[in-house]
Amino acid sequence: MIHSMHNDLRDVRVAIQGSQASFHHVAAMGYFGSKAEMIYCHSFKESCEALVANRADYTVIAAGNSIAGNILANYEMVLQYGFSVIGEVYCPIALHLMALKETNAEEIHSIRSHPMALLQCADFLSAMPQIEVIAAGDTASCAREITTRNMTHTAVIAGYETAKCYGLRILNENIHAQTHNYTRFWILSKGDTLPDESNKASLSFMLKDRAGSLAEALFCFRSEGLNLASIQSLPPSRDRGSYRFYADVEYSHRNKFLRCISALQMKCNELKIMGEYRRDLNPDLKLNAFKI
Repeated sequence: MIHSMHNDLRDVRVAIQGSQASFHHVAAMGYFGSKAEMIYCHSFKESCEALVANRADYTVIAAGNSIAGNILANYEMVLQYGFSVIGEVYCPIALHLMALKETNAEEIHSIRSHPMALLQCADFLSAMPQIEVIAAGDTASCAREITTRNMTHTAVIAGYETAKCYGLRILNENIHAQTHNYTRFWILSKGDTLPDESNKASLSFMLKDRAGSLAEALFCFRSEGLNLASIQSLPPSRDRGSYRFYADVEYSHRNKFLRCISALQMKCNELKIMGEYRRDLNPDLKLNAFKI
């Protein structure tokens, strides 16, 4: 576990999708510290509704994974609710196959986990066609169910903290397809809090579907020397003549970012800054700090 650098944000209520020892839980504690009160939710939407209803002060939501890519549905949700992204956490993901302590590998008939975790372990699972693979809730919820229902013929794919929390035995370690596997989580707030020395921002902008419009927009980033960390498009349902782009941009001087936004505004039908925040550490630098 990493130590939180956000001591002023402790003793708060944080809504997450998932259960105790889930990766969302690990990420939330990494940002807010162990004193934060967790509000466990069944879905991303429910975690956002908790923030809307003031049952939580912040929400932690997955923004993307290094294997599966950005979760554009969550980008859309953040935009829809009008939340501000005030921080990010890169969480290295190590996935293991685990079961009850009395269960042997040859006794397993089915494997459960979150769809994203199953996707990240597709190569491992393809070598066991005789075993039923079941997409279920978050990794920790699957582990808890195995324990509470004494499911001796079922295994779950989850992280180290999950095995420790629910008393499961790890049968196969590190079954994810890529060694450098990590998920990026956003910290969401209803306010427009700007952290000290922000150096990253998430944007949403709409461009007309015409030749050269994207090139003109990208020049705004290039002219100010900003790093476009990611960009993806999603056709909006209400206007087929325009495309919505989501971008994450990194900068060393905020005045350059503001000049870029001013120039970009002239190229767009719509431009929204979803949040400015401090860029988190490179996930590869955290591999020795996390054990999940």
